Amino acid sequence: MRRARNLASGGATIQGVFANDSGTPEREASAAIAQAADAAGAPTLPVVPGSPGNPIVFGVGDDGGTGPIDASGAPTQLVMSCQGTGAPSTLAFKLPCAVGLAPLEVTECYALGENTSPVLNFILPLGFLASHLGEPISLDHVPREPGGSPLIEGEITYSLASVGPLTVTQVDTVGRAYVGRLDVVEFTSVTEASVSIVCSARGATIWALPGSFF
Repeated sequence: MRRARNLASGGATIQGVFANDSGTPEREASAAIAQAADAAGAPTLPVVPGSPGNPIVFGVGDDGGTGPIDASGAPTQLVMSCQGTGAPSTLAFKLPCAVGLAPLEVTECYALGENTSPVLNFILPLGFLASHLGEPISLDHVPREPGGSPLIEGEITYSLASVGPLTVTQVDTVGRAYVGRLDVVEFTSVTEASVSIVCSARGATIWALPGSFF
């Protein structure tokens, strides 16, 4: 088991979530989801509709909970505004992101296009998120620092510069999905002419569905 780590300024810690609990119904459900994804040849599964009377409305309010998520109207990109000479007006990556299998439940977010690499990834188990709904969680002190492959737009290569805190408003621990927002996400680049370009978003919606990777 990994050592507990402090993830939020309020003292929230990951404790026990990396234990081998593969026999629980929740983990068995996750395994079944992964097998279905593999059989379909797709990295993620279709959106699970929300339960009657408890849908999640993206970008409206902070109320949430646990259980199946209705992603109707969810954004399909996380869009950042860019500044700097020669910068594009915006830079974006795909939504939803994907959540890997237990016990790590890595979140991966991908560049636009088909069969792209993750440009943002971090480890944050869903059980922990379910215990801290509505709380800002620093991503600087998770089991490993957030990272990802370079994000390329045109002839310019951008690198992740800052991300978080993450506030999750709804999570489905069985279906491996969640909805939340990032206080800040920022990618930067230095061109061959030594011109700095900064692309960022604040309070951006982020959501994720199950992936079939570890």
